[in-house]
Amino acid sequence: MLWPRERAGTHRRFGVSGVRVLVAVALTAAVLGASTSPAWASSPPGRQSDGYGSTAGYVSAGATRFQAGNASDGSKVWWWVPSTLRDGASAPVVVYLHGFSLTDPAPYQPHIDHLTRQGFIVVYPQFNLTGLGIFSDNNQNVMLSRAIAATRTALASLGAQAGPLHLFGHSLGGLLSASWMGAGGPAVESVTLANPSTGGGAPSFVTVVPIDWGQAAPATTARTMILTGDQDTIAPSSESLALFGALTGASSRVVYQAHTDRHGTPGLDADHMSPIQSSGGIPNFLLAFFGGTAEQDAMDWRYYWAALDANLDGQPTVTHQLGAWSDGVAVAAPSVLASDVPDPSSAIAGTVAEAGSGSPLGGAFVAVLDSGDFSVVAGAVADGAGNYSAAVAPGSYYVYVVDPSGAHTAGFYGPPTPVTVTTGQVADVDPALASLRGSVRASVVDAGTGDPLSGVWGLALSTSSTNVGAVEQIVDADGAGDLTLSGLAAGTHVVGFVDPAGAHTTRFWPNSPTVPGSTPVAVTAGGATVADAALPAQVPVGTGAAITGTVTEAGTGAPVAGARVVALREADYQMVRGTAADANGAYRLDLAPGGYKLAVLDGAGLHAMEWYDNQPSTGLGAAATVTAPATVDVALSPTTGSIAGTVTDEASGDPIAGSWVIAIGPSGIAGGAVTDAGGDYTISGLAPGTYRATFVDPIGGRAQEYHDNSPDYPGATPFAVTAGAIATVDAALARP
Repeated sequence: MLWPRERAGTHRRFGVSGVRVLVAVALTAAVLGASTSPAWASSPPGRQSDGYGSTAGYVSAGATRFQAGNASDGSKVWWWVPSTLRDGASAPVVVYLHGFSLTDPAPYQPHIDHLTRQGFIVVYPQFNLTGLGIFSDNNQNVMLSRAIAATRTALASLGAQAGPLHLFGHSLGGLLSASWMGAGGPAVESVTLANPSTGGGAPSFVTVVPIDWGQAAPATTARTMILTGDQDTIAPSSESLALFGALTGASSRVVYQAHTDRHGTPGLDADHMSPIQSSGGIPNFLLAFFGGTAEQDAMDWRYYWAALDANLDGQPTVTHQLGAWSDGVAVAAPSVLASDVPDPSSAIAGTVAEAGSGSPLGGAFVAVLDSGDFSVVAGAVADGAGNYSAAVAPGSYYVYVVDPSGAHTAGFYGPPTPVTVTTGQVADVDPALASLRGSVRASVVDAGTGDPLSGVWGLALSTSSTNVGAVEQIVDADGAGDLTLSGLAAGTHVVGFVDPAGAHTTRFWPNSPTVPGSTPVAVTAGGATVADAALPAQVPVGTGAAITGTVTEAGTGAPVAGARVVALREADYQMVRGTAADANGAYRLDLAPGGYKLAVLDGAGLHAMEWYDNQPSTGLGAAATVTAPATVDVALSPTTGSIAGTVTDEASGDPIAGSWVIAIGPSGIAGGAVTDAGGDYTISGLAPGTYRATFVDPIGGRAQEYHDNSPDYPGATPFAVTAGAIATVDAALARP
């Protein structure tokens, strides 16, 4: 309770009319007979057997209570450590902030026990003075400072056992919880406010020094649930709604109102004291002056306890199941007074596919934009089948889709097409993105017999003036001799064919033994070019000597899985054998004894080709001769770089999980990533050059930003990506 308020009496004497009513009731009961039970004979529902608020999640047999500090100066704190911690060596911590003057935890002990039985650590700071000191203890700012300091004392003692923090506050404790982060309290993941009071009901003899909660509450970034009751005369629902309006920084907000139900006996009261289960040392007739009496009933288990359990479980909302009276009549269900959590039954969903082919585009970023100001209000990442779903409130939206790989055009769904979502409706939106890449398909056969050649390598080489001959991709032909080089940029590419068994000579399309004599193959966006090949047979060399080794990345030493190693005979440069490195970068070439030149290529196109030892693609003449058997290790230089960093909330510094990071190069989107639970991301495989980056929070409501702290692309700060290096690009996103 925040401050005691005098309540008008609710009892009155029966008059004549009251006697007549009693007589009428008695006569009616006699006529109906004993087989019919009146409503007042019905009993309320018991505790639920499963779900939030039940005993189903109990993992600990008990808990040990600790304490520190002094009651006389408001520094006392209790904490309970379960015998079995929820996460093994640690557990989430619930900081439990009491109502005004409820300095002893006894009134809340059943709820505290419920939490510790689930494996949660509970910290209960006493922030009011005790005894006569309570009458002069009127500064809410001091009370909050005491609560924060006492909590830090408990956390220091807990050490590594303390996991993420969560707040639960009743009455004055609710107000302090809403102001906690604004006053510099430790960051919390969730906030649950039970009948919070904004402090308007202080007794006339107390001069309150109030918290400026209107200024402090916006600093709260945690998931927030607010619980109130329709019979609360100390902290009416209007005060909960006022706090809802002030908690603008919360990742989600919802206000529930419980309803008093006196269908049976005893009734279920939704008053100010509903969150406490025991009067402790305070007689119930005195508690009545503070807004109600203490009892443990369905209002506790099914309303308050269930909501906190759900919030601790990461849920922004809870479906309350208040059960039914013993005669089957349902208990009055709580109502939602305010919420900024989208109704999961209202959503935009569909499948992202490639235009023309209909191939699903897994990993696509689907952003839902407000049709008024085009701000991002929701988002989703398509799964492997291209499916996505984004919960939104009813309204009008646009849908914008990005392929973070840069292989498809980014753009609006339709020209753009407004998407209208109504309550309980899922709007079906199936975006189709045009491909910016093409492919080369080939059937490879023996030039003499026409038989298909399985296992032949298909190579795509660059024709770019700055990177002529660089390997872009290597694939293997299937059992029918067919292969596809996919995801190639529109333009021309040299296409080659190599038989790793050494039984056929190498050819570059259409039929050249060398790259200079080949004809580049034209690739169009969204198209598939056919470039078949026929390889002349040759006599393969024998075996008996092996060249083995490991292919790694220069600088990092990381294995280059799938690297291709090719041996050319020293005497005439005839290709005699090829192999692919395993996941550890290890390879083996079985050859006849003799001298060979080795070429090492990365089939993914992320490392420069090398002629052993450390010669470029044009350095065959200077390549070292390797005499089989031998061991030859090779380190390939990376041709791409990366960006990495952390995305945080500007106000709190907390990491933002699930945010999108998109790297934009000279020709458009070059890569993208989704931040992990720590707000970290990495985008690899970027060609050296100058880039810009944008950061989007698709679920938390923070404003989109371009590096470094620009609201738009023209103001973005460019940064350089170099081969083999990682550029650090962090962001701190703010709420509008």
